[in-house]
Formats: sequence, structure tokens, C-alpha cells
Amino acid sequence: MSDTREKILMTALRLFARDGYEAVSVSTIAGELGMTKGALYKHYKNKRDIFDSIVERMYQIDAQRAEEYEVPPDVNRCYFFNPFSVEILHKVMARIIESYYENPRELFLFFYYPSDEYISYLMTVDELEFYDEIECDDLFEGHDMRERIMIFQLPDYE
Repeated sequence: MSDTREKILMTALRLFARDGYEAVSVSTIAGELGMTKGALYKHYKNKRDIFDSIVERMYQIDAQRAEEYEVPPDVNRCYFFNPFSVEILHKVMARIIESYYENPRELFLFFYYPSDEYISYLMTVDELEFYDEIECDDLFEGHDMRERIMIFQLPDYE
């Protein structure tokens, strides 16, 4: 990525965080950078294109961090609040399972508000055993079936 594209993204991110997406215009971003709107449009089609590029960059950073995350050997509970894509979940699970094999222990994984994609994936992970489900659909109006906690475990290998 060119330095100019990077500067545009970082400036836009700062402005979006400070003022909100709706309040920031392409003119505002360009002005903050000391460039014309025309010069900015050579790099991005519009404000949405800039925003989508920021989201993509964050996804890439999250995926990289998930791949590199070292699970501490004494961790025996992991909590997920459906914050990321299934692709990142695959990487996180690989790190958890790697830690589990390096330091065998009873390990429970709690998934709050899991998507169908999460559940489908988790049911195919050989090392995981479904442990329990806690229904939470009565906590909020609407009785959303995803309002639950799915619990999986990696059995203790003593």
C-alpha cells in the first residue's frame, strides 16, 4: 500500500473515531491531509471505499493477531462473544488446540450468541466435545434463539 493511501486511511480512521462516520466528508479528510478531493479520489472512490478499506485492514490485523496469539498454559476457560468471522475463529481455535496439546488440561470454551456458522464449524472440530447449552432467550424481548451460551470442552488428558 502506498504511503498516501496509508495516510488517507489513518487520517480517516482518526476522524471517524473522533467525529463519527456521518459527520466526516471526503472534503474533511482531504483538508486534514492538505490535499484536494480530486487527489484523494485518485486513491479511493468515495468515503465508503475508505471505510471499507479500514475495515479490511482491521480484519487483516485481527487475523494476524489470532494466528500469533500465545495461549497461556494455565488458561482453562476461553470466552467468545461472536466478535469475529469464522475464518478468524479457525485461527484462534488452532492456537487454543496447539496450546492444549503442549499443555494437556481440561479446557472449556464458552460461546455467547453463536452464529450458525460458528456452531457448524465447532461441531466439526475433532478435539472438541459439546458440553452444554445455556438458554438465554428469555433475557431480552423477542426470544432470539441465538441468545444462548454454547459450551464445548477439550477433555482433560491426564
